[in-house]
Amino acid sequence: MVQVDDFYLGGKSKGKRGRGTAQSPMLMGVSLKKGKPQYCFVEAVDDLSKNSILPVLQRNLGADVVLETDGNWSYGTSAKEMDIPHVVTLSSDESAHETFHWVDTLISNLKAFIDGTYHGREQYKQLYAAEFTYRLNRRHMGHNLVERLLKTCALAHPVNVSQTA
Repeated sequence: MVQVDDFYLGGKSKGKRGRGTAQSPMLMGVSLKKGKPQYCFVEAVDDLSKNSILPVLQRNLGADVVLETDGNWSYGTSAKEMDIPHVVTLSSDESAHETFHWVDTLISNLKAFIDGTYHGREQYKQLYAAEFTYRLNRRHMGHNLVERLLKTCALAHPVNVSQTA
């Protein structure tokens, strides 16, 4: 089971929240096993259309998953094109808050991580999200985390921060 939801990340919202805000749309997916989060992905998208969402889902989801979303039509058409099962729990359903507990919690944790560590969400959103994802997905590695991080740094390509702003 992989739950996917969209959210907005950026500077202070002036009046509007959610869809219609000037903030940048982001996509988060959380895989669940026995009701507990295993792994997640977070990516910035241009908009919430199928053309923006489908490539993110194709990069991050295997053919053996069940996609659970809030009913945005883009998720449904993307799931159909990927030929994966799609479960919808509408945001208006009484059980929605409980159903999407982990994805909502991780979105909140990501925003708190960025605000607390970098004191703002304006620049380098995707890099901040990548760091959050890296840490979360490797949280059970224990003492092997440092060795893994050093290997990753040695093999990684430098990021040109002027191009990611």
